[in-house]
Amino acid sequence: MRYTIFLGILLWLACSRNHDDGGKLYTSSQTTPTRGDWVILFTLSDPENLNPTNSTSADAMYMLNNVFFSLLSVDPRDTTYPYVPALA
Repeated sequence: MRYTIFLGILLWLACSRNHDDGGKLYTSSQTTPTRGDWVILFTLSDPENLNPTNSTSADAMYMLNNVFFSLLSVDPRDTTYPYVPALA
């Protein structure tokens, strides 16, 4: 009997709180973006994994290129397209 009353009170307290947020998801008082905020990317499917050493899907590589920076890049101004240091 005690457990029934306790569970009834607990259920009543859990359901009595007003959960209305005005219909807005992810609301914030911040008006201008700051450096280091979220990056939201649209992809057609979920990546299989986000391990850069063994990911093979294009979706995963698209996400990983936004997370990790390469040590080398190609210089498009030169016609031989040499590798130039990018991170170092």
